Amino acid sequence: MTDDKKGQFSTTGMALRGGAMLEQLSGGRLLLWASGQAQISTSVTHAGRTYRPLLLVAGYEALLSAGAALYGSLGELIQKVQSTFHTHTGLDPQNSLLVASFVLATWVAEFLPSLPCLNLWGPAGSETALRQLLVLLCRRPLALVEPSLRQLTQLPYTLGPTIILRQPSISALRRLLTLSADPHVVYGGRFLQLRSPVVVFTAHPVSLPFLGVALPRDRTPYRRLSPDQAGAARLLRPQLLQYRLASHPQVAHSGFDRPEMAHPTRVIARVLGACVEGDEAAQNQIVAALADRNETAKVMQSQSLEATVLEALLVPIHEKRSKVRVLDVATIATGILRGRQEIASLTSHEVGALISDPLGLTKTRQKRGYELRLDSTTCAAIHRQAHEMAVLS
Repeated sequence: MTDDKKGQFSTTGMALRGGAMLEQLSGGRLLLWASGQAQISTSVTHAGRTYRPLLLVAGYEALLSAGAALYGSLGELIQKVQSTFHTHTGLDPQNSLLVASFVLATWVAEFLPSLPCLNLWGPAGSETALRQLLVLLCRRPLALVEPSLRQLTQLPYTLGPTIILRQPSISALRRLLTLSADPHVVYGGRFLQLRSPVVVFTAHPVSLPFLGVALPRDRTPYRRLSPDQAGAARLLRPQLLQYRLASHPQVAHSGFDRPEMAHPTRVIARVLGACVEGDEAAQNQIVAALADRNETAKVMQSQSLEATVLEALLVPIHEKRSKVRVLDVATIATGILRGRQEIASLTSHEVGALISDPLGLTKTRQKRGYELRLDSTTCAAIHRQAHEMAVLS
């Protein structure tokens, strides 16, 4: 939001106190949603302040919605979006539901507990219909060649686009996620306030906290939308804007969580579940759709180096020892890895680093090297983390 020094504020959209919302529409109009009513004009006044739409170049103007429309219940809306993906892309019902939930997340991204990110991976050329639908349905879709700082600083303030990327580098993705997650980054003399959802198309899944969905293959025909199909999908955009206007307070205050899930899947569940706050059936369907991913995440988590170190620490605990040297833990952990036919070995330095961070345990330096005291507090912390990571023994 910018102040033009005439008592008016220019914005592309923002949340106001009391559940009110501003949203810039195409054609130089601004929508004010307050007390369940919409007001659309070239300028609107709320709580003693006057707002007007930000002046945008034609390319950014094309990202804006034309208006809002009623959609019935939240469950009906997500079912319509899910059906659209399932019908036109070849995705199975579960993946269609997850992608539909991500679409909703793009409309309320700044109110979610973490950034919604989607990785669609598979052979190049198989994503045509899926990409078309995401461009039609996500909030303010913006394709970038590479998410450079120079490009990001040129985005209009508070635009909050859904950034769409093809085959970006991992380093560029990490930088984008860092910038998008922090609303107080200064670059080039201005604050970067992105909070942008991200869609990434890659040949293989990325090793980052994304909702990963494999593109259809195995003799599934590659598709693209006809003009009529695209027009029918486009009719959902006004309903998705109405969802943003009416649902953002509930999304912002959602406490939805599934602590029993593995951490990577739990983060995704929190984000997607918050988008359908108030509809328990839809939340349960999202959790069910994540079940296979959760089991895979548990297996991967149980075989991580952190889990291996925890498994090694359980040995002296079960032997009722009061302390253990880090060097001994490294020896046990290396034995565990070799027992699983892995050639990797862990040094005491590597194990010491894992004990301190990310496991958060305190080791002390002694004459024979670092050691860990196995008092009741430390043992409880080890058992708790071992349980959370589904440690194998």
